[in-house]
Amino acid sequence: MKKNIIFLTASILLLWLAYIVIKPLNGEVFIDPKTNKPKDFVSAFIQKLDQSNEIDNPSLEDIKHIKLIGGEKQAFVYIEYSDTAKITELINNRLSKYNYKKTKDSLIINLNQKNYVNINIVLNPNQEYSLTLDKLKGGLRLNPGDSSTLGFTTLNLSNNSSLRAYNSSRENQYFFKPISLNIEGKSKIELENIRLSSLNVKLNNGLFVLENTGTIDSLNADLQGLSNIIVGKYPEDKRVKSLALTGDLDYYNKRKPK
Repeated sequence: MKKNIIFLTASILLLWLAYIVIKPLNGEVFIDPKTNKPKDFVSAFIQKLDQSNEIDNPSLEDIKHIKLIGGEKQAFVYIEYSDTAKITELINNRLSKYNYKKTKDSLIINLNQKNYVNINIVLNPNQEYSLTLDKLKGGLRLNPGDSSTLGFTTLNLSNNSSLRAYNSSRENQYFFKPISLNIEGKSKIELENIRLSSLNVKLNNGLFVLENTGTIDSLNADLQGLSNIIVGKYPEDKRVKSLALTGDLDYYNKRKPK
């Protein structure tokens, strides 16, 4: 009986140590809200290793084209607007240094992450940008922005990218600016909880899906190769008010709702 009690006590102690040690080792620092100091010695150690204040992110002053190359895990991209444009990468809720290359007005970021990563992109609403996602799987949270003509206007998906794009607010906000979308290389995108005034889509071996919570006033789509769009049964389905399709429609026609 005593051996069982000792074994049970040791097991509980081991689980407790695993909780307070392994969790902080994942990069999480637990802070006591009363003292504003780390709760345990491992959190204190991780906090000392944190060099986020020394991270020097690239300037986006002359950047118009941003490309993210995905890694092993999913990435979640957040787009916001401010007068000060910048891009930050967070892994386990901590700022992380990323590899990038500047070429004229383009910025290429190679994630190559082995963990789930958040990419916060803050854009100047008075400048026009394009965003390319290459080999990237995850989510894209959009913001209508402060301008009806500039800001984020073009999204490119390539090399088997898979994306769920949605509105940054729970409310179904309206995106006034026209957006261009290019999908190729077996990539796909799903739009949900979003209202667009105008969307121009070019697909080459790609898939575009408009979920039940999304609406588009005017949708123009050019399909090439094995490409398809799923928007419900048009025109009975009111998610799209005006739909114009061009290109090679054989693959689409075989799969559209009857």
